[in-house]
Amino acid sequence: DHVLSDVVRQRHQWFGAGKYLKSWTCNGESELVLETSSPFYPLLQELTYIRPLRFASPSAFAEGFGSDPDLHNSCESGDFGSKWDKLEDDVKCMGLSAPIGTGAFKFVSRNVAEDGSDDEVVFAGNEDYWGQKPGIETLTAVQYGSVEEVEAALMSGDLDMAMGIGPLNAKQVQELKFRHSDMFDVRHSDVIQHSLVVFNGNKAPMNDIAIRRAVIHAIDKATFLEEQFAGLEEPVTQLLPMSAPYCNVDLSPKWGYDLEKAELICNQGTLEANESTSLDGGAVAGIVIAAIAGVALIGLLAKMIQRERAGKPMFAASKTEIS
Repeated sequence: DHVLSDVVRQRHQWFGAGKYLKSWTCNGESELVLETSSPFYPLLQELTYIRPLRFASPSAFAEGFGSDPDLHNSCESGDFGSKWDKLEDDVKCMGLSAPIGTGAFKFVSRNVAEDGSDDEVVFAGNEDYWGQKPGIETLTAVQYGSVEEVEAALMSGDLDMAMGIGPLNAKQVQELKFRHSDMFDVRHSDVIQHSLVVFNGNKAPMNDIAIRRAVIHAIDKATFLEEQFAGLEEPVTQLLPMSAPYCNVDLSPKWGYDLEKAELICNQGTLEANESTSLDGGAVAGIVIAAIAGVALIGLLAKMIQRERAGKPMFAASKTEIS
């Protein structure tokens, strides 16, 4: 009712389920009945997304079970983003009073740091969980200041587990896997997402597909991944991983590392620019240099990816809307 209210659902236009869901009701038999306006095959897949839909206890809402979606919405004030700030003129965001949901663990306590982030959060196993009961009585999530501190805590036994590459960098993961296998069991999931550097194809010079190809051919991804990620990552040639629904297709052509081809494309671009008013020779020459120097971006790209995964993006979202 809150996320898909007439006002708030405007914020989630990317969410197909929100567009097609017509009604949602409880039938009195502990079943939630969803009705769509027309057949929508990805419905169940989209309900597994981490956002925007959540299950929360009525007691967590500002006015309990009777909370009005417009007057007491569970949204957080200021969270809509600059493009949708106007929505708060028509809805009052009051958030949730506590994280009371339907998961396998129950919230117990938290310690908040000076910057507002959580230093430590404690959860207890939910004995009333509807699924398989958790085998862990108490689960404590701890924030560390650096990947080195995480590694030290693991080695000392103060920390039982680290999940994902965020808490540790790839070289540390490989080190624990191959040099400390007597102490740690390192497991890898299937690929669930790709790390991408995105070109703005709507602005020059990247609106020229030849320039985009030249830059891609000029970057040695295999060496980059071996040196910066200890071979833990693999080069990719498509937007979504093979494990994503309907994406297990081997696409072609593949624009791999080929410095000679990058130079050839750029040289061809220089010749064409000399006969065109769209880009002068100097501009294309600059693009040639930028494309060939793409390998020099390796250190920056590695740092960007590692910080994103650690939840500390190098480029924070701006409140200013850019047209």
